[in-house]
Amino acid sequence: MSDLSFYRMRAIAVLAMAAVVPAISACGDHKLGPSTPASVSMVSGDTQKILVGDRASQPLLVEIKNSDGSPLAGIPVIWAVISAGGSLQPVADTTDVNGQARATYLSPVITVGPDTGKVAISATSRFNTITFTVSALPTK
Repeated sequence: MSDLSFYRMRAIAVLAMAAVVPAISACGDHKLGPSTPASVSMVSGDTQKILVGDRASQPLLVEIKNSDGSPLAGIPVIWAVISAGGSLQPVADTTDVNGQARATYLSPVITVGPDTGKVAISATSRFNTITFTVSALPTK
């Protein structure tokens, strides 16, 4: 067998395992309940006050659970600044094993103007949208 054939067979085996393992693990475990989210809630980061040009001290954190109250991993969450400017890191996340996704808000670098004040930030999963509010305070 040539080296090229060996690597092709190895790649096929890895891809097959990547497809089979999640399917097998999903079959027998009904303790976690349904995989459809029943609740999306804020955990931390809402109503923070930060100085303009700074980053939030707490991450914006959401939690997604199923109808049995178990956390759901692997649910995509898209973050967006809805009003007043700034940016987020990251803009897309996936819930971890605790059902949580996070982002950090970065205020734009200005001292006065329309970007100071209340900042609305959304966290959107395919099932729900939650809006956080952060207060960007002008520097003195």
